[in-house]
This record gives sequence, structure tokens and C-alpha cells, in this order.
Amino acid sequence: MEFKVLELVNELIEYSPDSIMILDSQGFYVYANDTSVKMFGIQKEDLIGHHFYNKNKLTSDSLEYCLEIFPEVMRGTVKVIKIRAFNDREEEIILSVNCKLIQQDNTDYLYLILRDLTKEYIWEHEKGELLEYNELLVQAMNQSGVGILITDPKLEDNPIVYVNEGFTKMTGYQKKEVLGRNCRLLQGPRTNCETVNKIRESINGQTRVHEELLNYRKDRTTFWNELTISPVTSQNGKTEYFIGIQRDITTRKILEMELENDLKVARNLQQLLLSKPIIETDITITGFYKPSHELGGDLYKWFQIYEGLYGVFIIDVMGHGISSSLLTMSLHTEIVSLLQRDIYTPSEVMTQLNKLIFNMFADDLDLEVTKYYFTAVYLLIDTREKKIEYVNAGHPDFIIKNNEDFLFLPSTTIPVGMLEEVSFETSIIPYEVNSEIVLYTDGLLEHMQMTKEDLAEVLLVKKVDMLLDQYQYMPKDDICVIHIDLL
Repeated sequence: MEFKVLELVNELIEYSPDSIMILDSQGFYVYANDTSVKMFGIQKEDLIGHHFYNKNKLTSDSLEYCLEIFPEVMRGTVKVIKIRAFNDREEEIILSVNCKLIQQDNTDYLYLILRDLTKEYIWEHEKGELLEYNELLVQAMNQSGVGILITDPKLEDNPIVYVNEGFTKMTGYQKKEVLGRNCRLLQGPRTNCETVNKIRESINGQTRVHEELLNYRKDRTTFWNELTISPVTSQNGKTEYFIGIQRDITTRKILEMELENDLKVARNLQQLLLSKPIIETDITITGFYKPSHELGGDLYKWFQIYEGLYGVFIIDVMGHGISSSLLTMSLHTEIVSLLQRDIYTPSEVMTQLNKLIFNMFADDLDLEVTKYYFTAVYLLIDTREKKIEYVNAGHPDFIIKNNEDFLFLPSTTIPVGMLEEVSFETSIIPYEVNSEIVLYTDGLLEHMQMTKEDLAEVLLVKKVDMLLDQYQYMPKDDICVIHIDLL
């Protein structure tokens, strides 16, 4: 049986995956395979016998280019060209055209193989953009000033698979020294175990974690590391990688620890200003102080001025922090100075303290600065005549208990430091033997979540300091309490 090679070649050309066309030397179509029809949506009868100038799916730029280059193609000097055309769906495509001159019956023809490179071109373009983006990303990561590392939890022991230059500068390790190792190489004897456990639990739970911990460089010097670890998941929710961002916060932590130490010293100094209990036959004065986590401006102070005459202060400076604490210390110094100069009546003392506030900030009166003031109660207790002269300058009501009756004595004037010119008028009340007085700062009622009436009821069964012992957690504000027994 004779194998019909010519028929097979015809079928191969006709159903080739590429578009195949043949033009004569003038540019008229003499052949187009079925693939050409499918690719461009032009039937063969609409092509054959027509010039490619009149029948084509080329873009205007590509058509102009083909007309210009056609003579060179027919001379065989141009073998391959790239052009743009529209397919049967009117989508722009990119074609690679192989050009070959053939002869039949001593006539020249142009044999064209048109291959659609659109997908390959798009992929190459996207790959180029991706490579450029990745290069920019790597540069950005290296110049970010932070350490970046990536670990692979799919591998044993979740090893490091990438670190940037920031990591190597921060830790002293080169990339080749850490790749394939676990991040625990940065830990050391002083690394907090609880923090490490929190990080480990978050990684096991595939959740984001943000912690600060002490780490060790390659030379075993320490640095404080602000570490954020985030899981990177695939579309099916599986964790593929962990990305760690490291920031060296050593300077900040040192400043924080120095500040905390300074605050502790200031807090201790402030508590040293508090008076020791007075226990006499005619009066007992005790105080209780519960500091908050912040440095505050609460103070209590009492003095025996003369036999049978006592001055008792409770002060609450506005705000928190070092400035309030320093103002409290200044007030303490001024009160001591006033008493040493025999200035002890409530109106005189409050007037002098008011002047102190305005003199301290006299240079700032024309500036928009925080205005400092304080609330206070000052009692002048005369145990011989059984009377109390007092000023309540914007402070919470203080309580007097006589037998089973309670008297709430509210503010009699504005806080000290609110106005430069103010008259601090005093009030005088008598008391009976076996009376009790409780003075307190506003942090007490807030901390215990009670009213002044609730507090008065407490006095029927126990002392306030005994009640406070039941509240072990740190208050939001300093608490000062004075308890006075008038015997």
C-alpha cells in the first residue's frame, strides 16, 4: 500500500496550531489554513485573491510596519517579525511571524507562520515586573532599619530561611550563620522565659504576637528587641511561613528603666514626707497612703503646734507624674516654713499657699501652659476648747462621726491656685469627746466604688485602713486617708 505523503503534509499544514498563510510577491493571499480562520475570524474566500493591505486584522501601527518592510521580506533579508493583530474576539494579540521565501513554477511566494505569543509575552512582562518589584522589595527591606527574618514551619524546627541586612547589622550574625537555624539562637541567660513561652504559644497557635524581650548578639552583648511575628497563610488557610520584624529598642528601654527608677525614688521621697502617727491622751492621728502605678500629688501632714493645738492637712494636687509630685514637695516645704514662723491659722496658711502657686508660675502667666492647682482640707484642732477651725478648698467632704451620727462637711471655697486673689474664709465647729474624723482624697471612693455615705457606714464597724487592706490591686489614683480620734 502506497503511503500518501503529500496528503499527510497537507493535513499537517491545514490543521497546524499556528496560522499559516502564503502571499505572492505582490502581497496577495494565495493560501490560508483553517487555523488562520479560527484565529482571525476571516473566511478563506474573503482572503484569497485580496491584498493583505485590504484584508487583515492588523493594528494600524503593525499594518504600516508590514507595508514598509514587505520589500525587504521578499528579498529574504528579514526572517522574523513581531506584529500586533486582533483575534476573532477582537482582542489584541501579539504574533511572531516567521517569513520564508519559496518557489513554485519559477514564481516567488512568501510562506508565513504566525504564532500567538500573547500569553508568553504577558508572562514575560509580568515576570519582569515581578522581578523588578522583588528587587525593589529586597532593597526596601535591607534599607528599612529593622531586622526582618522569615521562618518555614513546614521544615523541622521552623528554621530561618531568610534574613535581611538589618538583621545581620542588629545581631552581628551573617546570613550563612543563621539560615537553617531556629531563632532561639538569639536567646540567653537573661532572656525572659515567660515572654519566650508567649511567643512559642502564639507560633504554635499560628497567631500574631508582639513582645519585647532581651536578646543576645553574636558577640553575646545584649539588646532589647521589639519583636512582631505574623503568620503567612496560603489560600487554603495553611501557614506557609512566619515573618518576624525586629526593632532594636535598647535606648528606649534604658530610658524607661531609668525613668522608672527615678519615679520609685521620687515616690519613696514623697512617702517620707508623710507624718508619723500622733498618739496622745486627747487625740490620736493616723494616716494611710496607697500609691497608684503613677507618681501622684497626694499628701497628708499634721503637726502639734502647741499643747492641745494641732494642724492637720490633706492635699491632692491636680494631675499625675513628676510635676505633680514636685509641687507636692514644694507645698510640704512651704507648710513647714509657715508653721515655723507661727503662721498656722487656716485662712493665713491657704492664702500663703495660693501665693506660692502663682509665684512659682509667674513667668508663665502669659503662656498657654497647664495651670496647676490643688484641693485641700486644713483642720486646726483645739482639744482644750473642743473646737475645729477649718478650710475645705474644693476637696471632697470630710466626715465627722459623733456617737452614731455623721456630719459631712463640704467644700467652703475654690481649690488653691485657681484665682490669684481669693479670700479663704474659715468655718468653726465644736466637737464632743469620742468623736472621729475621716479625711480622704477622691481616689478612695473611686477605688472602693462607694459613696461618702457608704464610707461613713464603714466607720461603724472598722477603720478605713482595715478596709483598704481588702483591696490589694493597684488603684488608678493615689489614696490618702487620715483618721482622727478625738478623746
